[in-house]
Amino acid sequence: MIRDVKKRSSRLKLPKKVRTEQDVRDFFKYLILVDRSSFHPDDSFKDYIRRDWSPAFTPKEAAIRDSLMEQSWDVVGERVYDLAISLTETYAHPFRGSKDWSPYDS
Repeated sequence: MIRDVKKRSSRLKLPKKVRTEQDVRDFFKYLILVDRSSFHPDDSFKDYIRRDWSPAFTPKEAAIRDSLMEQSWDVVGERVYDLAISLTETYAHPFRGSKDWSPYDS
């Protein structure tokens, strides 16, 4: 199961544009699985920090993600919240419910 998640995340690419609901889903999956970000659709990526208080993204990386989030809002509107919650619940804890998952894993 662990290998399946690593395979899925290694195939994901940060989209260049968000035009469809599927693009929004793919972008959010990228944030969760590749960036390992606990994101909120209202927050700018320039404000995200790592555990050591350093910026999580360079200014260029943050600007790209902010632009993609704006495009996500344009495509799905207020449903952006529901999609973010649903995909976070699905992908942030992929081992939940299996014997390999522990709430104490980080």
